[in-house]
Amino acid sequence: MNIATPWVMSLILIAGPLTGQLRLPHALQTHRGELTEPVLRVLQSTSTLEEMQLDSTITYRAYDAGGGNYIEGAVEKTVYDPVSPGIVRAITSVPGEGRWHFATQLRVTSDERGRTVRQFAETWDRQLNTWLPESRLEMFYRGNSPDLLDSLYVEIWSDESREWVRSLLIRNTYDNDDRMLGSLTYMNIDGYELGFEDEYLYNDQRDNHLINTYLTVDDERTLAGFTTMTYADHLLREEIQFSADDTETGTPESRTTYTYTDALQQDSVATYLWDPAEDEWAISGLDNYDYGTGGLVSDVFTTAFDPDDGEEKSWINYAYVAGTPYLHEVKFHTLPEGSNFYFRNERTRYFYQDVSTAVTERPRAALPLLTWPNPTHGPLEIKLEEPVELYLYDQTGRLLSTHNWSPGQDKLNLSDLPPGTYYLGATTRRAHYTARLLKI
Repeated sequence: MNIATPWVMSLILIAGPLTGQLRLPHALQTHRGELTEPVLRVLQSTSTLEEMQLDSTITYRAYDAGGGNYIEGAVEKTVYDPVSPGIVRAITSVPGEGRWHFATQLRVTSDERGRTVRQFAETWDRQLNTWLPESRLEMFYRGNSPDLLDSLYVEIWSDESREWVRSLLIRNTYDNDDRMLGSLTYMNIDGYELGFEDEYLYNDQRDNHLINTYLTVDDERTLAGFTTMTYADHLLREEIQFSADDTETGTPESRTTYTYTDALQQDSVATYLWDPAEDEWAISGLDNYDYGTGGLVSDVFTTAFDPDDGEEKSWINYAYVAGTPYLHEVKFHTLPEGSNFYFRNERTRYFYQDVSTAVTERPRAALPLLTWPNPTHGPLEIKLEEPVELYLYDQTGRLLSTHNWSPGQDKLNLSDLPPGTYYLGATTRRAHYTARLLKI
């Protein structure tokens, strides 16, 4: 587990406790380091709305005041504003010239289950004194699953072309038991779109023991690598990544091993890199986990191994609101070279409103969007009794158009679209609606 920045941590915990995140395709995890910061930011900000409403977070950082004296000062503040049921706006500010200045703004729309379905991110321009678009995301879930996605789509605003540019597209397929069978991932890296296709294979014990990753170019796919997984009692014990070569065995790249506590929680994670000169695995990182009351993770101790620089040790400590799984404070420490004591670099405090003081009610049920005829040759009537903003997507998750629609308005015309499956989303002040459309 790498040390997450306070900004990322605040996004992960927009309104809930530490929970599992969305399962992302294997190829995306492998190439995560090549994604731009806006894309990483929206991918990290998928969390659930729970009983306690996160009000704000403040991050403090220690800095050298001279003479070996360190002073702690606030470096970032995020305020969470529930603008309407199911919609939360997170505004992050940074200090300067004796006051706080806007930095970024993220508007998150959630459904009845607290699942993020749409995001819109902006950055503050001090010279223009206004918000400028940065990125937007749309997610389509598999039924009622809290973490399985049918598709995900991210666009980045281009100042140069003055338009939205696709940066990330994910499409997943599953079997009847909700086991992932395949993932198609397109990533825009430095202006070039790379396509990866993951193929998930299962053994007789129904464990995912092999993932084949293909590079797709012009509808042709080439094996880029594969990952093998080993289990014991259905718990993942080891995974090894290979890059494809002229042999059937491939070239080893990385290896990860896992151990568990008696309560079947993560105990340690060790990562290794293949050393071709020594023809063996060289350890590169080790994470050890401690747990407290209620099985909540309390501490994560990390050691990074570098053949040139030696070991670097860090420690994250988690404290929770009494009797809840909600974070109260996260402290980040490093171990200076030659010292036996950890130095606290940063800490983030979390402030909440509970249901008795929350300024907004829980999000209401996400209703199906009533449309007819469906299937349609083109004209489409929509049954809603209040104004909405409509979002039309193709089956890959690509945003085709947006429309401001009011009751009594003319039908939505899809005549110019080719036959196929489309998705129509609608956001009102009270709920989020979706519909699956078939154009014939």
